[in-house]
Amino acid sequence: MYRYLQQLVLLILTVLSSACAMAPPGMPLVAPNERIDMRDVSFLPPERHSWYVVTHEPLGIELGAMGEEQDETLAVQASYFEIPVIQNAEDLIAHLRPQVAPEASERFTPLEFTMVPANFHGLACANAFFKIEDRQAQKRTSRADPMHLRIATLYCLHPWEKNVALHLSYSNRHYPDEGDPDFRDDARAMFDTLRAEPGL
Repeated sequence: MYRYLQQLVLLILTVLSSACAMAPPGMPLVAPNERIDMRDVSFLPPERHSWYVVTHEPLGIELGAMGEEQDETLAVQASYFEIPVIQNAEDLIAHLRPQVAPEASERFTPLEFTMVPANFHGLACANAFFKIEDRQAQKRTSRADPMHLRIATLYCLHPWEKNVALHLSYSNRHYPDEGDPDFRDDARAMFDTLRAEPGL
């Protein structure tokens, strides 16, 4: 069943800020250059990290990786969600922006948010970037200072199902003075591997 967008936004923040705090023992690893298949689409995760599979279902995938610094984690998520019938990237942005724009809360403070139209191999998409301060992130160490969460996200119209969109995100959780300097380049490289093929 497709996820609703509001549930998806909450899931992203929850998984990226807590579930990857520790690499689960025994989780299967993604082989180098192995394409991740979902229904009708596939992609390659960033190649500079060793990815473990948190969940892999036909309509939802979550991968995790450990970063280079203390408490740093990385994650890839992909899933489908329901939308009204939308024809182009501009209308998709108009629909998405008020629903996904981050808001301040006791735990989270938005630091940056952008969303622009994009096209990846024929898929009409909204390309979004989030930067959020997290004051209650789960950690492996006893450090008490806040962490930053950067999320590069594509929301793409499904090429054949008019009321369905795909979400694909790459995130990096790190302390403010740390983080992967190649994060945005790696996100773009992952987005460039996105392919649509009926019946995949």
